[in-house]
Amino acid sequence: MSHFRPHETDSLETPMPRSPRRRSRAGHTLIEILLALGLSLVILTAVYAALDQHWRYADAGQRQTERMQVTRALFERLSLDVRSVVFRRVAGPELPMRASDVTRIDVVQPDELYVGRSIGIVGDGQKLVLQIDAPSGERPVAPQSVRWEIRAASAPGQGTLGLARIARDTASLEAAMNVSPQDLLAEEVETIRFRYFARGSWFEQWDSVERQELPQAVEIMIGFRRASAAEPTTSGQTSPGEYRLIVPVPASEA
Repeated sequence: MSHFRPHETDSLETPMPRSPRRRSRAGHTLIEILLALGLSLVILTAVYAALDQHWRYADAGQRQTERMQVTRALFERLSLDVRSVVFRRVAGPELPMRASDVTRIDVVQPDELYVGRSIGIVGDGQKLVLQIDAPSGERPVAPQSVRWEIRAASAPGQGTLGLARIARDTASLEAAMNVSPQDLLAEEVETIRFRYFARGSWFEQWDSVERQELPQAVEIMIGFRRASAAEPTTSGQTSPGEYRLIVPVPASEA
């Protein structure tokens, strides 16, 4: 026989109901999508800018290397011609160099004016004519006249053909007006400039027949066509795409 105890219960305790968990969201808000797109655009823009700058520097470096190779070859050929200049003074008193000699000396087709004569160096700021001793097939040494200049295209508006070196025998200088494909050395060269140094001064023009002497040095500046208006200036250049060399004239000391 069981006894009833008022403070005891044989019922099991019922667990308290738990609060339901929040289910995670399956999508994203519009702000998150716009923010992600903005960050992606920033990253893509930075990557594109880096690649573009890399390719531009690579292209500029390759172009610079090619120009240096062409410049080195042209300067070597010009230096050889300048160092090979010969000049025989006319018998008589040497013409003094006066202050008026600094003024302009008009030379019209010097390679035609001085046919058969010793002209030495005759030229202006854009054209240089040299009389040199050059090897020949029939004689060990034969006089030649060499003209350096930028030749323009025959048709107007077509620009320039490039830098030409026109070498002819002294007796056939009239043929130098016709330029053959072999005479064109560098189509990428757009400008060439010359200056002449003598007795402590630079001259824009020189005529050895008129002055009866050779300059002590010739300054040569070669300019290439610019790839773009923003092309930078690099070492050894006086302006973008331009290179400078000063060549002494050994025959001037004779």
